[in-house]
Amino acid sequence: MGCCMTVPFIFRSEEMFVYERMSKNVKKIMEDTPMSRIISYFEESEYSYMPVVNEDEKIIGCVTRKVVDDIKPSKMLYMFGGMKAKEVMQTGIFSINMNKTVEEAAMVIKENHIDALFVTDEGNKIVGIISRLDVYKAFIDVIGLKDDGTRIILKKDDGNICEIAQIAKNYTVRNISKYKTKSGEEIAIAVAEKNTDSLEATLKEYGYEIKAKVD
Repeated sequence: MGCCMTVPFIFRSEEMFVYERMSKNVKKIMEDTPMSRIISYFEESEYSYMPVVNEDEKIIGCVTRKVVDDIKPSKMLYMFGGMKAKEVMQTGIFSINMNKTVEEAAMVIKENHIDALFVTDEGNKIVGIISRLDVYKAFIDVIGLKDDGTRIILKKDDGNICEIAQIAKNYTVRNISKYKTKSGEEIAIAVAEKNTDSLEATLKEYGYEIKAKVD
C-alpha cells in the first residue's frame, strides 16, 4: 500500500494550541492587594483561583478560593483581612506558554492533579487560563465527536494509520487517531458517511477488529 499522505484529510492542528483554547478573561491580583479586597473579588465571581502578579505583570503565585473561604469567618477575617496577596498566595504554581499544545497542557494537568493552568506569553506575563474542561472540549472538537457521520474504533496488533487511510480512500475521512488503552493500542477513524458497511467489511479483511461504532 502507498503512503497515507495521498489521502485527503481535514487537519485541525490549529485548534490544538493553548492560545486557541484558553479563556482570556482572567482576574489578576497585584501582590500588594489586601485580603479584604481579594475576598470581595471571589464573592463577585465564580473563579476558583486568581493569579498574583508583580509590577511587571509577571505571575508569581495564586490565591485560591479555599484560602478565601478559610479566612471569611469573622474572627479569621479580623486576623488576616489586612494581609497582602503575596502573604497568602501559593507559590510553585503551574503555568504553560500560550504556544504550547493542548496535549502538553493535558499532560501537565494530569501529572500534577490540578484543575487548570495559567497561560503566559514569552515574557512570562499571564494572558489566560486553560482548564480541564477546555482540554476536554478541544479533544472532542478535534476528534469530531459532535460532527455528523460515523466513528469506528478498531484494534489490530500491527495496525497503522497509513494502512487504514488507504482502505478508507473512497470515504470522506475526517480524522484518524491512534491511542493507548489498558488493553492495548486502538485506532479510531471518523468519516462523514453514515453507511460504512463496505468499509467495515474491508477493514475486517485486513485483520482489524471492530471494537465499537458510533454514528
